[in-house]
Amino acid sequence: MCVIFVAFQKSHQYPFILAANRDEYYQRPTAAADFWDNHPDTLAGRDLEAQGTWLGISRTGRIAAITNRLDSGSKHEPLRSRGELVSKFLQSSQSIDQYAKLLLQNRDEYNGYSILFGDYSQLRYQSNWSHLATNLNSGIHALSNSFINSPWPRVLVGKELLASHLRNDETVRHDRIFEILSDQNSYDSIQNKTCLSSANSTHSKDVPIFIKSRNYGTRSSTVVLVDHQLNVYFEERTFGENSRDCQSQRQFNFHLSELTS
Repeated sequence: MCVIFVAFQKSHQYPFILAANRDEYYQRPTAAADFWDNHPDTLAGRDLEAQGTWLGISRTGRIAAITNRLDSGSKHEPLRSRGELVSKFLQSSQSIDQYAKLLLQNRDEYNGYSILFGDYSQLRYQSNWSHLATNLNSGIHALSNSFINSPWPRVLVGKELLASHLRNDETVRHDRIFEILSDQNSYDSIQNKTCLSSANSTHSKDVPIFIKSRNYGTRSSTVVLVDHQLNVYFEERTFGENSRDCQSQRQFNFHLSELTS
């Protein structure tokens, strides 16, 4: 699965806040977040099986994150890795509109996905399984494995928890945002007709924000904060099988050199 929360122009302290969980099979080899040797401006974790990534930011201000679509509409064929769409945008000089056209042209080369891409001042949502594409407006948004802001329980709960933190606390605290990403509460009480469980409980719409099971679960949590002076705080925490205990914690602080157009 995966879930991404974005507070866009909602905090006076950080006009851009992104918080995300990567959910994946524990056996899939992964490298922790770092600046890539072959692309030193790219900060991201790395899927060592396909060499792409699920979330990242560049020193030039480019930001992207992707989720998969989990239903019968996906092709499930050995197509190109969806993770390359994130890394390609981070390393590209194309504008947001140019990259959006490229995604549209190549939409049939990938299984179902939804992607957020842009920079701290403009973020685009687009998928290859619908005609919906939009720039995010000011507010709190969330993306799991359906449309942007679809009323899945983990989406609704995470958005409200993040909104409550921004509303009630004078200072944005990255540790509080990580607490939101670690939420494992059951969401049966807000289940509705649009949020019915699938047969596979680890890929169902009513799973908590933080997932743990025998073979599959939340592998990493990431928080990205960008302030008005274009200073970036990036932290990734990684987790092992059947555990909420953080295995590694990596922090990066840097200044954006140039924003995308």
